[in-house]
Amino acid sequence: MKKEIDTEILIHASAKEIWNVLMDFDRYPEWNPFIIRIEGHKELGGELKIVLQSAGESTMNFVPLVVENKQAEKFAWHGTLLFKQLFNGIHCFELIEVAEKKTLFKHSEIFNGFLVRFLGKELKKTEQNFHLMNESLRQRVESEFPNS
Repeated sequence: MKKEIDTEILIHASAKEIWNVLMDFDRYPEWNPFIIRIEGHKELGGELKIVLQSAGESTMNFVPLVVENKQAEKFAWHGTLLFKQLFNGIHCFELIEVAEKKTLFKHSEIFNGFLVRFLGKELKKTEQNFHLMNESLRQRVESEFPNS
């Protein structure tokens, strides 16, 4: 079974400015309400350690691998739960400049595996968390680069 979450937000900044905030993993706890900690190697094949948290809930830790890293364009990782057929996902951040100092930030994930059919409520929360993160990113970038 497969489920896809697609979200997007327009940010008044260049793709490079947004990229700089997204790739500054050390500062995620300052602004990101969903991915509260991320560390690791950003290069293709690199291992990340990620901590997620929904409001009022316990944290979730996982260790995905970077599957795409195109400077100021796209960053994606692939994570699994126990084994690929049980539950896995490809999480993606994509930046599309639509005008000078205006960038469409696309935040998505494709979930696959046996457990997807049983996680409808959790995946709905995940989508809400994507929207929260997107808005927090927009606010962070636009406040850091106010002349954008």
